[in-house]
Amino acid sequence: MQEQAGRSARTRKRIHDAARRAFSERGTAAQIDDVVLIAGISRGTFYNYFHTIDELFQHVAAEMARDMGERVHSRLSGHDDAAVRISNGVRHFCLRAHQERDWGLFLAHFGLCTETLQLAIRETALLDIESGIAAGRFNLRQDQAMGALALLSGATLAAMKLITSGVETPLRAGENVSELTLRALGLSADEAAILACSPLIPLED
Repeated sequence: MQEQAGRSARTRKRIHDAARRAFSERGTAAQIDDVVLIAGISRGTFYNYFHTIDELFQHVAAEMARDMGERVHSRLSGHDDAAVRISNGVRHFCLRAHQERDWGLFLAHFGLCTETLQLAIRETALLDIESGIAAGRFNLRQDQAMGALALLSGATLAAMKLITSGVETPLRAGENVSELTLRALGLSADEAAILACSPLIPLED
């Protein structure tokens, strides 16, 4: 029983990994045939786990949403300075987009048009923006928080697209977006530049 459960988990992961690649490369044009070809499984095996490509997409998006919170926000939430959290979050996203191209492409394609991913972004970055405004760290009104979130998430996802396309390096893109975002939030040019180039807080011990 345990061995069977292990095989099932490995097959599901293969399908998820293949779907992430297929969606990142083909966008919404990705089909079941693309996924099974990449995963090296039969259509019958696919249907043992998912009924449609849309169902699979939602599962992958939910997985990505959980992953975003676990690998970035949860690790940085213990730091008091919202500006430090945002600077590190932006740069970690850019770095991972370089290290895991399929991950970066998926987010660049769907980060702003998928409700599950939008919710994950709101539940992480928006909290940092709102806490920074409340603490007087950011020179914004509370009613500007959503606009600031749009600026932050849009700029970060656009930078990830440039990275995965080979146009920008993750270091330069991450530092530039971090610096420009912090300046837009109200930090001085000098402090924003310093924070954008500060050593990254590791996401793992």
